[in-house]
Amino acid sequence: MLLILCRKIIYLISVLSVGLFAGFTGFFALIFAPTIKELPPGTALEFFRYDAAAFDKNVLAMYIVMLCSTGSWLLVWFRRYRMVDFYFVLGAFLCVVQEIALSFFGHYRINMVLRSFAETYVISGEVYALREQWAYFMSFHFATNLFGFCLLLAALHRATSGRGPKNNFLAATKT
Repeated sequence: MLLILCRKIIYLISVLSVGLFAGFTGFFALIFAPTIKELPPGTALEFFRYDAAAFDKNVLAMYIVMLCSTGSWLLVWFRRYRMVDFYFVLGAFLCVVQEIALSFFGHYRINMVLRSFAETYVISGEVYALREQWAYFMSFHFATNLFGFCLLLAALHRATSGRGPKNNFLAATKT
């Protein structure tokens, strides 16, 4: 009974954390990034002057929660490696890993450069290109997170719909 409750909590935390982050990146990709591109450079850089305190620690905590929860779900379902459900969760886990890699090797570097421009109040032509790259990375973040969230919802639906190995087309069959 306790084991079943722990599994359901893992499923719930995974779906909620990845869904929350998909919504968070959706806001930045669909609403905030176009706005940043249209603002004058000095006004746009004001956001980057203060974003580290607001986002860096919280986003890192979300990355840890998403990685641990989807990784735990993957470990719980390791014996289901012949079922489609397992591959849905594996795909979602890979989306989370890609999201983290995209952040650390992509827009975090752009954020550091834009923060340095914001701290020194220097506005150069490079700011325009960096804003475009930042918006481009936000679109990729949103797509990755939305896809991972959809995969987790599909896995959760299949897990709760009562489909066992006998109804799964990837399960081993007796000949």
